[in-house]
Amino acid sequence: MKGSATRFSFILISLLLLGLVSASAQNINADSAAKTDPDPNILRDKRFSAELFFHLPYYYIHSYENQSSGKHIKNTFNYGGGVLISKYFGIIKLTTGFYLSTCNYYHELSLEKITLIDKISYWNIPITLSVKIWRFRPFLGVVITNPFNYNNAHNLKLQEEINMENYSPSPWSSGSTPNNSLNINYFCNTSLLVGLAYNQKLTGSLFLNIKFSYAYKANNDVYLGDKQGRCLFDEHSSIYFDLGLEYIFNNKK
Repeated sequence: MKGSATRFSFILISLLLLGLVSASAQNINADSAAKTDPDPNILRDKRFSAELFFHLPYYYIHSYENQSSGKHIKNTFNYGGGVLISKYFGIIKLTTGFYLSTCNYYHELSLEKITLIDKISYWNIPITLSVKIWRFRPFLGVVITNPFNYNNAHNLKLQEEINMENYSPSPWSSGSTPNNSLNINYFCNTSLLVGLAYNQKLTGSLFLNIKFSYAYKANNDVYLGDKQGRCLFDEHSSIYFDLGLEYIFNNKK
């Protein structure tokens, strides 16, 4: 999987660089054609947009421990959505925004072979740069993420299993014994994002955007206890599918 993801990222980054070269070439041609207006596509572009989108992530998620220990973690359906704001500079597009997403997964407890559904929410702030190549836009950027609201911190069966494993430091909110509340710590994180968008015009200024992307984060972000404790789950790679409706203001093209 890691090799495929690396090749996928290399192809998309190559497309982005190709688009930047194309943008430079267009600007040089514009400069030659109109000396008094050296860069009309960028300097005079007043277009900006707002986009509502639906987000479907798939996480390559697994247990922090060795899978042979019997503590299996398996993906389940995840979703999210939010709003993006973009500014156009010729064929270049700078985008940021805000969206919420879930990270839900099946968690098998080894003591009684009970399967829980762990649920964690994330807020996310993407920052991307894309270049238009026909109807496609390869893009590159980062996503600032922060997890919150783990649903099983008060689950007695989970607490019973964790209490049998002698974690250090203690995963409990206070002291070394269960008090009906696991000490779950959340940490802000940053993921590298690379992807490809397809744009289809619906009306004069309304567009349908379909995006596929790959995200990689170096560190985990949900821990039992502090960062010297055990992370709740291990997840570094994700694949996203996004479907959005974008309205472009001041669109004269």
